[in-house]
Amino acid sequence: MAEGDVKTHVRATYGEAARRVSGAQEPPGCGCSGRGAESGLAQRLYGAGDLVGQPPVAVAASLGCGNPAARAEMAPGEVVLDLGSGGGLDAFIAAKRVGSFGRVIGLDMTDEMLELARRNQEAAGVTNVKFLKGDIEAMPLPDASVDLVISNCVINLATDKQQVFREAFRVLRPGGRLAVSDMVFQGDPSRLPEAVRRSLDAWAGCVAGALEERDYRAGLAKAGFTQITLEADDGPPPCEASACCGETTTAPSSSCVCPCDTGDDTRPRDATDGVRLVSGFIRARKPDTGPWRLRQTRPEDSQAVGRILREAGLPEAGVADQFSTGFAVAVTGRESDDAGRGPEGTVIGVAGVEVHGRNGLLRSVAVDGSWLGVGVGETLTRDRIAWSATQGLEALYLLTDTAAGFFGRLGFEPVDRSQAPAEMQRSSEFTTVCRASGMCLRRRLEG
Repeated sequence: MAEGDVKTHVRATYGEAARRVSGAQEPPGCGCSGRGAESGLAQRLYGAGDLVGQPPVAVAASLGCGNPAARAEMAPGEVVLDLGSGGGLDAFIAAKRVGSFGRVIGLDMTDEMLELARRNQEAAGVTNVKFLKGDIEAMPLPDASVDLVISNCVINLATDKQQVFREAFRVLRPGGRLAVSDMVFQGDPSRLPEAVRRSLDAWAGCVAGALEERDYRAGLAKAGFTQITLEADDGPPPCEASACCGETTTAPSSSCVCPCDTGDDTRPRDATDGVRLVSGFIRARKPDTGPWRLRQTRPEDSQAVGRILREAGLPEAGVADQFSTGFAVAVTGRESDDAGRGPEGTVIGVAGVEVHGRNGLLRSVAVDGSWLGVGVGETLTRDRIAWSATQGLEALYLLTDTAAGFFGRLGFEPVDRSQAPAEMQRSSEFTTVCRASGMCLRRRLEG
């Protein structure tokens, strides 16, 4: 079975599902690619509080096998990446949990699903979610840019799952977590009938592409993850893989018994050498290596950030009001105690970006005095450059009296202040803080 054929078929299947949901019809097929609304699947997988205020179409388009957003233990202010975000339900639930100071990125390769998700976002009035088109095997995000990766019955659809694990590890910050729901096999999946394993419909139906439990753990470990756990989901009951696909069937059908069904007829039947397909919840962590890590700013950071800015001779007025947008902080990691530099989680640096239309103003780059000279400021600056690129900004500007050389090494070049966008020139940085003496620098960003 060619990789391109699988991806094309999966995209077509879920594109059709989005069109049918948009037209108030049931999604086609079996397994994770259908029967969500018909069987009341969303009502079983999600708590009532999660579904309150959600657009009905987003609920109907829920084609997953779990509720990772509820079980991932999200913290306010975190950046969450939802792989295969579909109609947007999990992204919207995550957006509530991370709050206005956090943000969620929904990634999907299907145009119809992205269009549906954006319509649902507008209907829900959710402002801290952004949907991107992309492949989970080549995520269009910078290194170390998110705190948590979630996914709902999507990784099994990928043809190169090891590449998905590598990409998830890459985009996570040190100490970041992966928390996904996915279909997994218990038993040897090679015992599945050949017709099933080669069926494009069975792959799109979350059956043929599922990994065995041990292979799932091994793949995550190979990518670098630690603290890996995999538990059978307490949602829809499992069934024999052959109960969904059958030894003589080349594709799932809407009348077969599926892992995602919630009807009474869910008992195993026609077992194929004990191979079972179950919904699992998988957790893993990227090791927190090094004395510090970065995260989104939170309201409780205001006192520490204010102190650092005052010590650096930078203004603190109004900075806390922008924490929910383009600001990040560096906090001590697990190794900091050994160096006598304070307990884990202590704020040691800050940097922010004010967004002015299609351009950004890099500001408030400051580091605690005891952490100068070890790369904290550079790491924060590179992180804000990467963040600005993901926001679709065209260029970053800054004003500085003393650090032109530092920023020059990071790709910023001197420009006349008059070249800055008019809106930016009216900001407090231009009109008050660095009204006359500050040198203006600019770095163009690649889309």
